[in-house]
Amino acid sequence: MGLLKDILGKLSDARVNIRGANVSTHKDQTATIQLVVDITDLDHLKRIQGMVGRISDVLSVSRTQHATKKDGERDGH
Repeated sequence: MGLLKDILGKLSDARVNIRGANVSTHKDQTATIQLVVDITDLDHLKRIQGMVGRISDVLSVSRTQHATKKDGERDGH
């Protein structure tokens, strides 16, 4: 898990709040690391992507959008 440590270290140094992480390893000795982080705006996201993308052994960095709950919605509804 050296790569995950490197990524989390860079994000921590940049004071990026990490809300969640999921790691999947593959037979070809690669891994997919999905992180949920707090960002302030699109420029902040681009800086984070660039910072992570420059880490040795990182093959690609991409944004995955997910639906957010609207005000007043509860889990399961």
